Formats: sequence, structure tokens, C-alpha cells
Amino acid sequence: MTCQFWDCSETIPKNHFLCPNHYPDYSAGAIDKCRSCGQYKKIEDEICKTCSDEALLEELRSMRRNLAREHRLQEFFVFSNKSLDEMVEKRPVTPEAMLAISGVGAAKMKGFGRDFLQVIQQYAGMNAGRQSAQPTPPSNTVQRDDREFAADKDADRFFVYVLLMNDGDYYIGQTRELLERLHEHRNNMTQSTKGREPKLQWFTTVQTRKEAADLEAELQRLNSNPAGRREIIRWVVDFEKLVAELDFDPHKSSVRERPTPFGGVAPPSSRRSR
Repeated sequence: MTCQFWDCSETIPKNHFLCPNHYPDYSAGAIDKCRSCGQYKKIEDEICKTCSDEALLEELRSMRRNLAREHRLQEFFVFSNKSLDEMVEKRPVTPEAMLAISGVGAAKMKGFGRDFLQVIQQYAGMNAGRQSAQPTPPSNTVQRDDREFAADKDADRFFVYVLLMNDGDYYIGQTRELLERLHEHRNNMTQSTKGREPKLQWFTTVQTRKEAADLEAELQRLNSNPAGRREIIRWVVDFEKLVAELDFDPHKSSVRERPTPFGGVAPPSSRRSR
């Protein structure tokens, strides 16, 4: 088994997912999963370089196809596959660097090169011709939930929680009944997490609905930028380590208690709004 960081091939034990070179960065919140392929990458990168290279190559091929049709040429007369592969590998962002690519001469640079250069500049975050598009914030960013329910007055705690989606996004939520809410998420009963295989990563408790709403909003703000996501990842990693330290065996309780129906939780039919 090898390390799951996108460009690492170091062998690791069966129950590990990152090698000793990359796990410290993961623990520090500097590494997360690529949204496209699920491999681990640096958090400041939107996707791993492998996926970025594939996406850029597809963009360049599309550009070549459109230009070939426009000028009624065979695609290889625009640029060869070798030239496109080299553009992806070297990512030239200036006309001088583009002219150094195999198959790019002065005539082709004048006729087609600047169109390709603009695509590469966009991927490099250096598009001088127009402002780069801003990253789309996570789906539940700035969705503050201040709703209160009749049963809130009898509650002595509220949960704020973090879920990890199968595309690498985090979902932030708050609820009075965490187990019930997780059941809804996992059974595709919540539109914002439907079909995204949510997994609980972290939670904490507060005393009032207002505190829960305030903390939920703050976590959503953190989740909307790379630096904030690093902070959330650090919490998740610390939480994971604490859970691993639990001395708990559900089959061997040290205290003999009288069993309660539904594990001490009110049956679903008697619960009120979350």
C-alpha cells in the first residue's frame, strides 16, 4: 500500500493513509483531499496537480478543436499533441515562454498562441487580460439558522457539527438532536448533503440555540477560505486523536444500570421539531 498524497509512492503500513513525510502536514491542517479524485493534496490547491493537468489538457484540446473548425484546418496544424503536452508540463505564462514550447513558432504564436496562453494563465492564476473568477464558497456558507422550536425551551444542550462530503467539502450544521440529524443526512433526507455520503468529523455542544447559530455561522466563515479550512482540519484531527484514546467497550460496561428503552432517547414518535 502506498501513501495517498497525489505524487507520493512511499510504501506505508496497511492501516495508514499517509506516509511520515505527509502526515505531519495533514495534522497541521495543511493537507486535505482533492475534490476531483480523492487523493490528498496541499490545501491551498483547489485540486491536485494530476487533476489540474488533466483539466488543463482538456481545455487546450477544446481550444485547438474550436480554432481548427474556425480556420478550416486539421487539428494538428494548430498544435500537435506533443506541443499541448509540453504546454501542460511547463505551463508558460509569457509569450517568450510560449515560444520556447516545441512546435510554437512566430507564425503560430501570432495566429493561435495567445489564445492558448490565456487559458494557461487562467490556470496559473496569472490572467492579465481579465480578473480570474473567484472560487465558489461551500454550499452552506452564510446560511445562518436562527430558527427556534417549541422543544428548545426544555433542551439543555445543542450540537454544532462538521460533516465531510465525498467531494471533499465540509458541511457545517447545528441541531438539538445530533443522532436524529445524522440519520437524516445519511439517508439523503437533507437536500444540501443528499447523495454526498456525509461522514461526521467533529462536534461540540453549547447551551442555547443562539450560541449554536453563532458558532455555526463562524465555522461557515472559516470554511469559506483556505486558512479557515486549515483551522477546521486541525480541530478534526485533534478530535480524531481524542476519540482514538477512548477507553470504551459497549459490551463490557463497568457500571450495571437498568436498561432504558431506545438507549435513553425518547422514541421518534414522541419527539418534537429539531
